[in-house]
Amino acid sequence: MPAWVSQGQDGQTMRKHQEFRTFDRSKPLVSLHVPKCAGSGLWQSLQDACKPRFRTMAYYPDIGYLLPAGWNAPETIIHGHFVRRNGQAVETVCSGADQYITVLRDPFQVVVSAYFYGKKEGMSWATAHSLEWFMEWWLKQEQGPLMSALPTIKGYRSVEDYAASFIQIGVVSRMTEFYAALGGILGVEFAGEKIVNASAYGEDIPDLEPAFRKRFPLDFDLFDFADRATAG
Repeated sequence: MPAWVSQGQDGQTMRKHQEFRTFDRSKPLVSLHVPKCAGSGLWQSLQDACKPRFRTMAYYPDIGYLLPAGWNAPETIIHGHFVRRNGQAVETVCSGADQYITVLRDPFQVVVSAYFYGKKEGMSWATAHSLEWFMEWWLKQEQGPLMSALPTIKGYRSVEDYAASFIQIGVVSRMTEFYAALGGILGVEFAGEKIVNASAYGEDIPDLEPAFRKRFPLDFDLFDFADRATAG
């Protein structure tokens, strides 16, 4: 049984904690850009919809965007990459912050998309190697493509409890629903989905999804929960 499902006394499966946390305007909101999960479009949408009601800041240390003083002020939204294996876990960078939003995608598709994006952009690790090599590299990592860019799950009893600690979680395939829910939470109106950094696939995809599911079960359980929870 997946980690996000619990068994009821009547033998039927049931969900607990379907509601996300209540947003507190007196504290900052951290928007976690999981690489290749529509984060660039989300950043543009946050800037367009949330100013001037909220102050928006970007955190992308790989291109020089670091957090300025005062990032933890009320009505502030920080958006960016918080990749744990790079020493940039959100608990370290935004110490004390506890309000998060994010958008997720099937973890296997995240890896595939990351490779073809790297190849399109001429990144040496992608142009010098095959997709299968990149997948094998990922399978050697301690955390999968989702959990390595999100807050630690330590201390939570289940993926479901972990998800309930967020302000909102969306999935790439249902961004319209995500923006509608987030707009209601923040009291702003989003114009619609923005497609940024899309990449075409240029070679056959190795049949390694079962290996990814076995290696990174938390990633798939979290995505499956978010996908079901946003389906209606």
